[in-house]
Amino acid sequence: MEQLKQLLTAAGIAYKENEPLAAHCTFKIGGPARLFVQPTDRAQLCRAVALCKVQGVRYYLLGNGSNILFADEGYNGAVLDVSSMQDAVEVHGTQLTAGAGVRLSALCKTALEHGLTGLEFAYGIPGTVGGAVYMNAGAYGGEMKDVLTTVQYLTAEGEVKESAASELDLRYRHSIFEENGGCILSAQFALTPGEPEAIRAKMDELMAKRLDKQPYLLFAAVSDKDYRDMEAQLSAGIPWKCIGVVHINSDRGISSEILAKEFEETAGCPVIPFEDTRTAVRDMRKRSRDGVLFCVGSLYLIGEIKAVLNEIGVEHT
Repeated sequence: MEQLKQLLTAAGIAYKENEPLAAHCTFKIGGPARLFVQPTDRAQLCRAVALCKVQGVRYYLLGNGSNILFADEGYNGAVLDVSSMQDAVEVHGTQLTAGAGVRLSALCKTALEHGLTGLEFAYGIPGTVGGAVYMNAGAYGGEMKDVLTTVQYLTAEGEVKESAASELDLRYRHSIFEENGGCILSAQFALTPGEPEAIRAKMDELMAKRLDKQPYLLFAAVSDKDYRDMEAQLSAGIPWKCIGVVHINSDRGISSEILAKEFEETAGCPVIPFEDTRTAVRDMRKRSRDGVLFCVGSLYLIGEIKAVLNEIGVEHT
């Protein structure tokens, strides 16, 4: 690892040691990476990958960190932060070319600005272009393979190669990159001319559908636990549709007013305080009737929820 650090420094590639990975993923969970490498362009990324291979250091390519769950013990190797690359979107007629580190939201907005339709389905999908191509991301009847034409990537042998989308085994949440160890560098998309107003309307419609399917949260905590840290991680990691907070029947229970105030400062959704679990369960079950309700924070809360479910005759395990 010391040799790799020296080589990265000599190549002018920035890195951090023992960087907490919780700060770089949406779940806000994960221990430190031995090295957190931050290439600024494609050349530096290719160089960093080559150096890791030569030094026998395992590496992990990290994009926007969406839905990535790192272990508490961290990563004993080098995490290469693709999102640190200063990638841009190039527009040539109806063709868009984007670096792997470009966020999908930025790609979709560029298409909108140029009156190009075909990427509306991707608006609201978290992550970067590289990650989206890697897993053939999709939603609401569309997939990356529908608009993807070519991909440039770094092979496991260190060669820059360009392949047509038809050669990438793109199917449901899968691409050839899961097997061949390739590092996606950029991707090209073929779109069609459209009316900006109609494109914007479709993007807004699909975003509304996505938000409507976000989960609900019922939370409680006790005073001898770091409830502020729990709330911060829950707020940053998941886009909740609504959060309910309740004061559990214990001398150690944190008041619902305090919990609500903390969440209101960090969560971008309605926060409802409840004074007892019975009222909270009945209310949040109604609100989440067509969705998912997560109940977390304290084992006391789980015990009280079970008692309420028994009272109202709802089966549970």
